[in-house]
Amino acid sequence: MTTGVGGIAYAFYADWKVALVILGILPLVSMAAIGVLKINQTKGAREARAYSKAGSVAYSTISAIKTVLSLNAIPEMIRQYQDATLEAFNIAVGPLWAQGFANGT
Repeated sequence: MTTGVGGIAYAFYADWKVALVILGILPLVSMAAIGVLKINQTKGAREARAYSKAGSVAYSTISAIKTVLSLNAIPEMIRQYQDATLEAFNIAVGPLWAQGFANGT
């Protein structure tokens, strides 16, 4: 906050034309900063939601290992775990373009 206010004050001190340019660009920079904050704040919730399904598949497989082995369901459990981790990967990678755009802005 101090850097922003100090920068605007210095811009007015240096040249009023520079200050007008800075004040014109300031809303765009503010929107980009808000976007970055919003993406970063929801990161943990998205991550937990994404890996909960994969964790439940792994837990159910390990907790019922005798049943899985007796039913010869190992390939099915592997497929379910791969699907769940692929879904978690897609959820984690999906917002990266928006985060990159916001950071670049």
